[in-house]
Amino acid sequence: MWIVLDRWIVWQEIVNEFERNVRDEISHLIEFAHGQLAICRDLENMNHEVLMELVDKIVNKSLTPEQFELIGGVSSTPIQSPPLT
Repeated sequence: MWIVLDRWIVWQEIVNEFERNVRDEISHLIEFAHGQLAICRDLENMNHEVLMELVDKIVNKSLTPEQFELIGGVSSTPIQSPPLT
């Protein structure tokens, strides 16, 4: 009877240690995912800034000052540039 009880206790210790290890691994995975998401957000913000600078340059080159004033300096609709002649 004592041998069976001792084996049961050893088995429970192994299961408990396994659970602790799995929880540790999951917490490390979550921390890693949070870090990667932060990097993705930073890259997205950098990309947005670059795109906005490009759009600003394109709009400034393709519009005359009068057209730019007509749209109030900002447009939410696509802008058709004047025909090249």
